[in-house]
Amino acid sequence: MIHSMTSFSRYELKKNYYNIIWELKSVNHKYLDININLPEEIKFIEETIYKRISKYISRGKIDCSAYIKSNKSKKINLLIDKKLILQILKIIIYINKEINFSTVNILDILKWPGVILKKKYLNKINNKVLISSFEYAFNNLLNYRLSEGREIKKIIKTKTEKINFNIEKMNYILPKFLEKQKIKLKNKILEINNNIEINKLEQDISFFIQKTDINEEIDRIKIHINSLTKTLNNRKPIGRKLDFILQEIIRESNTISSKSTAIEIIQLSIELKLLTDQIREQAKNIE
Repeated sequence: MIHSMTSFSRYELKKNYYNIIWELKSVNHKYLDININLPEEIKFIEETIYKRISKYISRGKIDCSAYIKSNKSKKINLLIDKKLILQILKIIIYINKEINFSTVNILDILKWPGVILKKKYLNKINNKVLISSFEYAFNNLLNYRLSEGREIKKIIKTKTEKINFNIEKMNYILPKFLEKQKIKLKNKILEINNNIEINKLEQDISFFIQKTDINEEIDRIKIHINSLTKTLNNRKPIGRKLDFILQEIIRESNTISSKSTAIEIIQLSIELKLLTDQIREQAKNIE
């Protein structure tokens, strides 16, 4: 089952005194990189969220942010965290002793994260509400990754069919081309030297033909295509394996281009390489 690494989800839970907004963004990355940005009031669920994400996603850069908006239509009482203010003041007094500086503005202290608390909604928010709202947003993200993964799979299958068609064309062209080359070489050599031994001539021609024979490369590409098709149906993350298989197909395509002297086969190998590069671009978004 293919999952795309590119996805986005936004969910807003509306309550009486507050709204919780979750935003999750996923982009392609070599490894799993999770960034969680939560307000101070709900930092205590960060570890739970991290474990949840890492359980279901194995690769990609994940940004998870939450915002809490107070409902302005409701009366909200403000509180201050006295312990936090005392800690800040102690630090200010200590620094003032070490290096003399101007008095700190009280408003600057009030702007410190966590100093001002909103009484009404803090008493109302609970773990279940937070986690369930996150779960809803996260499931949307996962569903989008799965949906886009299905579309990527269709694209890869279509391009894989075109690669198979090119390989079949090569198989059809190659024997006829090699036979023509053999006759052509033999006639040219005989024109230059009629006294050459036939057996020796046949051996030299066969050796030259073997050097330009691409059957081995074609067979290896077929093996890689079969491996690619099986990998697409794997339920585990397949992005890295796909990239390796596609690299091998490109390598064999380059060998065909350099070995063959048939214009049609060279053109087919170039098209094959282009198709593989296109698949590789799609595969970069696969988990």
